Amino acid sequence: MGPAKMGGIPRKVSIAPASAMKEALKELAFDKERMNLDYEVSYECTHHGPSLDVPTVFVELGSSEVQWRDLKAAKAVAEAAMAAATSKESYPTALGIGGLHYNRKFTKLALTGDIAFGHIIPKYAVQLVDLEVLKHCVERTVEKVEKIVLGLEAPIRPS
Repeated sequence: MGPAKMGGIPRKVSIAPASAMKEALKELAFDKERMNLDYEVSYECTHHGPSLDVPTVFVELGSSEVQWRDLKAAKAVAEAAMAAATSKESYPTALGIGGLHYNRKFTKLALTGDIAFGHIIPKYAVQLVDLEVLKHCVERTVEKVEKIVLGLEAPIRPS
């Protein structure tokens, strides 16, 4: 939604299938417990490309080779991707604004409630957003966006 420094097209987002994304999130949370995985499961904000014109779900495993080589966790990611691809579930959908890059508030709302998030605009990108970008995020969500949820959360600081 910003200058696309990490790929994609400036101010363009992919098409977000919010219900499928929620199904992937639920499957990852389930597999984390079932497989005793030592990872945090969360939504990640909309932040870079590719800017595709088909519904796209990003299910990621960490950010280093150590994590990418974790076959048990990779199996959980594959199962989450399959859950997203095969689910017929449909949830009330929201656009999330604010909070951290990995948004615990939106994740908790999705895992404990009946809401799914399409695009999530983190606090650090809010200054890049105007009415055109908001409209673009709503239009590029598969489901009808019924509400905007503000994610005001503070980082956890060590004591």
